[in-house]
Amino acid sequence: LLLLAHRIYPEPMDALRSASPQWTARVGGWRRALVVVQVAASVVVLVTTGLLLRSFERVLHRDLGFNPEHVLTTRLELPPLRYGTDQRRDQFAEDVLARLSVSPGIESAGASTALPLQGWPQLILRLEENPITRPSDAPSSGYTGITPGYLRTLGMRVLRGRDVTHTDREDTPLICLVNESFARTHYGERDPIGRRIEIGFSTPPRWMEIVGVVNDAQNAQLEAAPRDQVFVSFRQQPDVLRENPAISLVVRGRGAPEAVGESLRQAVWSVDRNQPLHLLQPMSRILDGATAPRRFTVLVLGTFAAVALVLAALGLFGVLSGQVASRTRELGVRMALGAQPSDILRQVLAGGMRTLALGMALGISAALAVSRLIQSQLYETAPWDPLSLLLTLFVLVLTGAAACWFPAFRASQVDPMAALRAE
Repeated sequence: LLLLAHRIYPEPMDALRSASPQWTARVGGWRRALVVVQVAASVVVLVTTGLLLRSFERVLHRDLGFNPEHVLTTRLELPPLRYGTDQRRDQFAEDVLARLSVSPGIESAGASTALPLQGWPQLILRLEENPITRPSDAPSSGYTGITPGYLRTLGMRVLRGRDVTHTDREDTPLICLVNESFARTHYGERDPIGRRIEIGFSTPPRWMEIVGVVNDAQNAQLEAAPRDQVFVSFRQQPDVLRENPAISLVVRGRGAPEAVGESLRQAVWSVDRNQPLHLLQPMSRILDGATAPRRFTVLVLGTFAAVALVLAALGLFGVLSGQVASRTRELGVRMALGAQPSDILRQVLAGGMRTLALGMALGISAALAVSRLIQSQLYETAPWDPLSLLLTLFVLVLTGAAACWFPAFRASQVDPMAALRAE
């Protein structure tokens, strides 16, 4: 309370000193120091935002391994009372796909047990040429049951061998396809076609022959490297993949999404009128959901960066305006003695830019230290990314110059006689 009262009712001598040049210079020094801190904080936030924005841009433009454009997806939760056996569920999927193949506006369609970017089950496996006796020593891989047309609908490519066909059924030899990452991890330079693997540890072994190699696709987080993946025929799924009776349908259409969605509904309801469709959405929306956390982080930091930039500009403007107001008599005398308005403009502007430069130097040092702390959040972007640093400096110099210009211009317009008469 005493301190508050002292600030509201200052001592008479303090009030007199506040009008002196020494007191004004002392207060102006503290204000400049605060502005330097504001500018430094702005640099840190702007550099951090720039790095995350660069990472976000590179995540969005990375090769997904599939084409989400014009692809519509839905998920079907098949009730156990009507589809209690594997044969009924498989037949339902085949009947729906058969109707979609003759629907107008549909280029291709397929079904799977899971979709990219939504998490595929990771199960243990063993290779025929590398026998393992204990499951704890077995490697793991992602597994997905797919129908013919699934890979083509998503725009994935079979690089070697063949795709799943309608002849790959329960009573035919078990087959599977693997992605490039799987082939590289387990076979290196050797050709995986014709080799056999098993999902899990069964007795006797349930060997599946590798008949094709598929290109890598993002099957987990966008920032992560593609994981090992095995694609099995929808009709030949092992029991561990059938624990969840849900089916994901993918449809690539030529027309408007609404028309494609209506064709998809009609195809499902023509097989089972009581079957609901869950999450009928374009594949691009799934991609948006995968990037939502990073987008939210960039948005929040961008807001803080804008606020920090505005505060730094207001601080520079306020400090220079205060200096110009306190130096009115000095500026009037200088101009009365022959100083040109351009000289006054440069002098005041140079003082403001020196304050800005000091804050930027401190901010860059702090930003380089902070950027190392967020290195794990960056994707293919170095903590000292030159483009992010240059853009930050450019924005700050432009904003700071605009904030300094108006007080400097006002100082250059001081009327010498009016300033002297006011004294």
